[in-house]
Amino acid sequence: MHVQLVAQEANAKARLGESGLHTLLESGKEILEHLPYPDRPDNHFKVDPAKWDRQSKLHLQMIAGELDQELRQRFPNEDLVAEFEDALRAL
Repeated sequence: MHVQLVAQEANAKARLGESGLHTLLESGKEILEHLPYPDRPDNHFKVDPAKWDRQSKLHLQMIAGELDQELRQRFPNEDLVAEFEDALRAL
């Protein structure tokens, strides 16, 4: 149950743009490493360890996308903003 709460907290931090997301995602991964593999990973009440890294990447992409929007609004003609956008697309 604790790892599900960590995942929900990561969702909230990502949506709010709060710091500490990487540390939180790593703590969730560490919790999963100490749990037995779920007998039914398709059960939405269980966390599939095989999907944790993919979910982590989605959280980070969400934050990066919001940062990209903010940068484009504040610095519309800056070359570094365009480079950042290119780097995001490469993910």
